[in-house]
Amino acid sequence: MTTLDPLPRLISIITAQTPPALRWKIGAQANLAGDLHLDAIDRMTITTTLDEAFTIELPDAAVDGWETVADVAASLAQLLGLDPHHLFPLEPGVTA
Repeated sequence: MTTLDPLPRLISIITAQTPPALRWKIGAQANLAGDLHLDAIDRMTITTTLDEAFTIELPDAAVDGWETVADVAASLAQLLGLDPHHLFPLEPGVTA
């Protein structure tokens, strides 16, 4: 995996923390707590796993602001120097 294609790894990491019955909801606008039922420990696990997978350190302020999967992707893209819309294109009907 290279940093040029981090989306599959990001989705894999989020999927691993999401209850199986809710995995179909994973998408850019899926709310981490409301839609995917991810709690603080799940978010910490996602953060640690992303840090290790991409050799980065996600700032606490960015992680604290995560509400949706797109927010996680934007934080990752920023640290990797990528355009967040290229990493996780907006879904139809969603504006930036």
